[in-house]
Amino acid sequence: MTSSTVPDGPPGSAAGSAAWELLLPAASAPARARGRALQEALRDAVRSGRLAPGTRLPSSRDLAADLKVSRGLVTEAYEQLTAEGYLRSGRGAGTWVGDAVRAARPRARDLAPRSPADRVDFVPGTPDLSLFPRSAWAAAQRGVLTELEHESLGYPDPRGLPRLRTALAELLARRRGVVADPERIMVVSGVA
Repeated sequence: MTSSTVPDGPPGSAAGSAAWELLLPAASAPARARGRALQEALRDAVRSGRLAPGTRLPSSRDLAADLKVSRGLVTEAYEQLTAEGYLRSGRGAGTWVGDAVRAARPRARDLAPRSPADRVDFVPGTPDLSLFPRSAWAAAQRGVLTELEHESLGYPDPRGLPRLRTALAELLARRRGVVADPERIMVVSGVA
């Protein structure tokens, strides 16, 4: 989208959908935080240059319908960002990305030499992968594969191998004190 491009329809249409998909995560934020999330998503899109100066935004009614949020929420976001200088609007003329805001300058990089041991990851939920018991895991895998029947390597029960579900039920009872029926346990490929 160039700076003078005007979407040919609401954001949900083929012409405008790609440009406004960046706002979808804001629309799925919790109800109390949705307005702030929408403002922050628009502000970030202008700062980063994803919405270039002069880009026409959809009407508040069209954007609200596309994001499945109230029109008042979009109107409030537009008004706040207009007051901050990110957007400009005229009554009946639409809302446009303002020219005054420039994309943020790249931050300075730290070029000091560092050893891999100095790196600390503070991202919550990220385990220390160096503590993974590789040799024990490999030994357990070899042991199971040598005992596993050939048919078990095909497509098993969609809930997971019965032997695995039984082992998980025993582990839950031993470690967590949870009584679980192996028939009610389902093994999946992962969660996000």
